[in-house]
Amino acid sequence: MMTTSTAVATPNEGRFTREKLVGVLAEVCSRAGYDHRGAKLLKFTANAVFQLAGQPVVVRIAGSSALRHRVRKVVRVANWLAEHDVPAVRLVPNIPQPVVVGDYLATVWRQVPDGGRRPNGRDLGRLLRRVHSLPAPAGLPEWAPLDDVRRRLGDAEELSGADRVFLQDRCDVLTERLAALRFPLGACVVHGDAHLGNLIGSPTGPVLCDFDSTCLGPPEWDLTPLPVGRIPGVGKVMQAKLEELGVRTVGELRTLPLEALQASFGSFGASLYRRARGIDERPVQPDQPVQSISAEDTFAQDLPLHELAPHVRRIAEKAWAATRKTPRMGRTVVLKLKTAQFRILTRSLTPDAPPGSQ
Repeated sequence: MMTTSTAVATPNEGRFTREKLVGVLAEVCSRAGYDHRGAKLLKFTANAVFQLAGQPVVVRIAGSSALRHRVRKVVRVANWLAEHDVPAVRLVPNIPQPVVVGDYLATVWRQVPDGGRRPNGRDLGRLLRRVHSLPAPAGLPEWAPLDDVRRRLGDAEELSGADRVFLQDRCDVLTERLAALRFPLGACVVHGDAHLGNLIGSPTGPVLCDFDSTCLGPPEWDLTPLPVGRIPGVGKVMQAKLEELGVRTVGELRTLPLEALQASFGSFGASLYRRARGIDERPVQPDQPVQSISAEDTFAQDLPLHELAPHVRRIAEKAWAATRKTPRMGRTVVLKLKTAQFRILTRSLTPDAPPGSQ
């Protein structure tokens, strides 16, 4: 018997029933030499995703006939990412893919091993920057984000006629607005659906998944869904100040002119302006050894200097505790202070002998 997670909703009793998908899964596994029995249905949206019980394998079946055109592209993109050694989910080798079963298309993937830390926005940004820098594979479609929406509207069995017309009209309006947008960065390969839900943690580091929307388009599109707090240097206090300006995502931050950001945040405003556009001239240096250990805090309200002593002591204790987790020994102690005007003041001391205690 097949087991399903209680968190997975039952598919609509239309063309794509659980019974039909189980039959497709059984045929795919038979051709690949796997046992489909005991497989777990992980999710069923535009695709049905099954995790096999006896092998570290995941089978993905395109459930929507309107979106099956994407499956062959997904195979090409997965192979292209593997050729460039980009950390991403990998297709099972030595199986002709996609696997065609009647009207269905399926892909067979290696399961990502459990373990590793939870991915964060910085991980996503690093992988996106790598993808954006690669030469595009042949045959990649151009960016047209509403095309698949229209296809899904046409494939929605339960949608009433009036609702369908309303949503199609909205697509027309949004298509016109998108056509009026101008993107300063040149077109490149974009993931197309870049968010932390499409990043999987593994023992060797985060990997990208879900290439249904990958295309040739503006890299700004990959940055738009990210919360503004994922930008390096934007902590809780800065995030709150940006929210006061109506800015919650990187895409919303990108709408603010440089002058407005500089007027509000000084020189850091220029950094926000560049980072919202994916511009960072610093070279990528992965796997660097630890150069410094630090701890810091941003206060909800500005504090006068005479009230800072206990806070400095508390933060110093946090930094010292962190040094006990590494065999390396520090030599220089640095104190950094950021004023209400976002001016940074620093003082450092290098004693004759390495600090021996807090």
